Amino acid sequence: MEEALLEETTVQVTLSQRILDFMFEHISVIMPTRNCRSLIAHSVPVLQEWLPKAGEVIVVDSDSTDGTRELIASAFPFPNVKVHNRPPGLYAAWNFGIQAATRPVTYISTAGDAISERDLTTLDSVFKRHQVDVVVSPPQFLDSDYQPSFGPLWPIHRLLEKKADQDVILLSGPDLVAFALKAAHPPCINNWLCSSASNLYRTEYLKGHPFPEDAGHGADTLFGIKNARHMKAAFYLHLCGTFVMHPTGSHAHHLSRDEIFDIYFLRGYQEELRWLVEQTVPDCSAYIKELFWNIEPGLEIHKRTASSDALALAEDQNGILRVKNHDLRGKVSQLKERNASLKVQLANAKQKGKQADLVLKKVPRWLRRWLRI
Repeated sequence: MEEALLEETTVQVTLSQRILDFMFEHISVIMPTRNCRSLIAHSVPVLQEWLPKAGEVIVVDSDSTDGTRELIASAFPFPNVKVHNRPPGLYAAWNFGIQAATRPVTYISTAGDAISERDLTTLDSVFKRHQVDVVVSPPQFLDSDYQPSFGPLWPIHRLLEKKADQDVILLSGPDLVAFALKAAHPPCINNWLCSSASNLYRTEYLKGHPFPEDAGHGADTLFGIKNARHMKAAFYLHLCGTFVMHPTGSHAHHLSRDEIFDIYFLRGYQEELRWLVEQTVPDCSAYIKELFWNIEPGLEIHKRTASSDALALAEDQNGILRVKNHDLRGKVSQLKERNASLKVQLANAKQKGKQADLVLKKVPRWLRRWLRI
């Protein structure tokens, strides 16, 4: 009896262990790298805990020369790890890895940022429970020495302030669009997706909606603006993973933040704002009201939209006036020719009149009285 019980217990333990060994089998891990050996070295111990349990690990390296690929080969000698070499381009590397992914859930492991097995399990449970396109969570900020630090205020922290009594907030449709637009308005231009190293994505959605590759380091922000209306997002309001605070100078852009907004985001922002207005009249949720009640972004966007529309209208009106001006010039030319012709006719008439007067003077008066002329 005891031996049978012991065997049953042993089988249960073995099955449980096998389940744990394959607990992330449904997750594809995308790891974009380029000369980031020191950053990855910091996160190796954490990643070694659970990477072997992932369905696949797709490393997309861009011509690293600092030993990054050698470190990955030695630190992660697992059969599920595949390394690809691609030309430089951060979001092009993301898109390549996503298109190569074969698992239904995607985790993007950005260099230097890491997530523990416990946190990944928590996000995965939220993802499964709510059947969403993305689970977003706030990370623990680390300074350049990898020590806990206070970081910037991100959009998800705003939710945390207002919904401290909730673990998960679900947003989709107009609510998520309003949240995305409020987050992306200058001067902040924040990404409502925050750090992808603290998120989980539905692979099928990412395959059908790749990240923009021509918007610099703001590609994920632009992705969030353009796709918010089509996504269902779960915000898990507890710290998951870490985010290393890089020096601001490392990602400095030669354009100002307003110029970046105007070049990359303004058109998409206006399109989503118009869509939001169409969807939410007359009813508005609290998130949408907050967007429109915030005078600064509301007036600024409407002002920019109005100026753009006014410019387009002015160009149209200018074209119409040019056509009218051309027609008027033609008519003026015709009138000038008519006037010249009339002047010639008048001169001829005067000449004929003078000649008639001379003829009349030669007629005797008595004859003119008799002829009554």
